[in-house]
Amino acid sequence: MILADENIGPKPLAKLSSGRGMPVTALTVVVIVTTALLGTPNHQMEFTFLVLVDAFFAVIVCALVVFSSLILKRRIPEEEMPFKTPGGRAGHNIMAGCCLFFCVAFALLNGTDYYLGGLLIMLVIPICYVVCKRTWKGLAVKEPELYPIDKRTGLGFGDVTRLGGYYLFFGIFSIFSRFFMKWYEEDTLLGYFAAPKEIGWYEIEVLSEFPDLSYTAGNGKIWIPGWYEQVYGAGLFADFYAMLNVILYVGVGISVLGVILLFLGKRLKNR
Repeated sequence: MILADENIGPKPLAKLSSGRGMPVTALTVVVIVTTALLGTPNHQMEFTFLVLVDAFFAVIVCALVVFSSLILKRRIPEEEMPFKTPGGRAGHNIMAGCCLFFCVAFALLNGTDYYLGGLLIMLVIPICYVVCKRTWKGLAVKEPELYPIDKRTGLGFGDVTRLGGYYLFFGIFSIFSRFFMKWYEEDTLLGYFAAPKEIGWYEIEVLSEFPDLSYTAGNGKIWIPGWYEQVYGAGLFADFYAMLNVILYVGVGISVLGVILLFLGKRLKNR
């Protein structure tokens, strides 16, 4: 038996201005969050972090738009398509494939730190969605017949299954990414020990710029800090192998969570 929530009234974020129909409250929230990300004059947010957030979100949005276009291309009859893709279905698939390729390339080739930071942010998105959906009801406010709310979960019908697929996809992709990044970056961006006679112009430049990150081992070799040490100094993002472990553990964890949510979604659908 499927139960839909019929008690859906106007919600704050869905409120529109009387003049131009602008979502005033929603835009105000965006302005507040954006201002908070800038920090204060004495404690400004790192520009790298802001770029990470913006770029990773942009890539995810681009990928979701491409996936949506592929799904809609199958669901909407050809004669009802308002826009015809050059080259027909084959041309559309080729362009979609190119976009997805560049999205994956950006995620994998832009650095382990960027990937880990973006991954941790992506894990929060479903939580924000659940909170906002249960609180403000989303599209069900304006179109309750098209987007009914399931009383059992407070979410839309099928949302549990979609959340499961989301987590399972990112989990499997993260497990793959962990091994790819180890292969791609291990020999080029990590620190290493160098004997005094092996010190060249690059080592001299690094040692002069980051003297606090270097030390001499008992055998007389000097530690040349790697890229992540140079950028972050210390902490999780300065440790390449620690980042790989976090990516792997998170990938396994959210894969399991995704399977559980898919199972629960199937149970809810059959009731």
